[in-house]
Amino acid sequence: MVSENDRFTERDCFHHALDYNLRWDNERHSSVKVDGQYYSQNLGFLTPLHYNRRGWSHKEISYYYVAMFYWIYRNAEAMRMTLVDESIPLRVDDGMVAYDIYDGGRCMNAVALEDLKYWPALPELREAMLHDRNDELRIRCVSTIGVMGERAHKYRSDIRQSILDSSNEFFQEEAVKTLGKLDDRESVPILRDLFNETCHRIHQISFKESLKVENSGLLNLIEAIIRTVFLFDREAARELLAIGLTDNHPGIYHWSKRAFELTDEWDQLYLMEHCPSILIGFLPNDPRWSLKHRP
Repeated sequence: MVSENDRFTERDCFHHALDYNLRWDNERHSSVKVDGQYYSQNLGFLTPLHYNRRGWSHKEISYYYVAMFYWIYRNAEAMRMTLVDESIPLRVDDGMVAYDIYDGGRCMNAVALEDLKYWPALPELREAMLHDRNDELRIRCVSTIGVMGERAHKYRSDIRQSILDSSNEFFQEEAVKTLGKLDDRESVPILRDLFNETCHRIHQISFKESLKVENSGLLNLIEAIIRTVFLFDREAARELLAIGLTDNHPGIYHWSKRAFELTDEWDQLYLMEHCPSILIGFLPNDPRWSLKHRP
């Protein structure tokens, strides 16, 4: 159990900086190298892609991470207060001012706190997630809450409620992923209802329309729900997969199949036995598969 009296110290900052650097070092070996640059989008804002443009060595990048994390640490208290101050813009500039600093806007401050895993900001993150009028900031905040570990468990009920109150599928998707990170097993009934509601919303629009950027979040939400439910209740996840893989909407079918391919062999055999119609999804002449509906 964590203690409410715990303080975020320089030791925590240094530990998270080294952890971030180690994750990048592992990512670097599996990234795509183009013109001497390592391209990866899996590590958030502090991607080495920007620093490598300077021709820095691995050791220089490592030192930079530590320095950057200490800079965030020194400014973390100011950053956390900006999250609930709507007089401060979401961004100071259109995107990043430079490739190696945060721009001072509320969205990037939330990202900085996420990189640092600055758990003292949890009350402000919760407040912005629940009450801010901007969905982009709310998405950033719920994502940041998801990396705070056990200290964020007391906010799981707030996240569940925010899913019910929101109609923004991009926020709902990130909130669903956060519930998975926070091991919220009580969320399964809500996620099952959300799955059925999302399928209904998708059926209200044509498949062509569902692939547009403004609607694509609905399809991603389908996959996120199945993956998250699979973490807590495999029986419930199998039921959702059976619904998705037998749905006559190509988008629901394909995004369910993406989630299906992540399950282990036992679950796949279970589905094949109890839902024979799913087999059609793996036949080369299946018209839905031949459309190659890929993101």
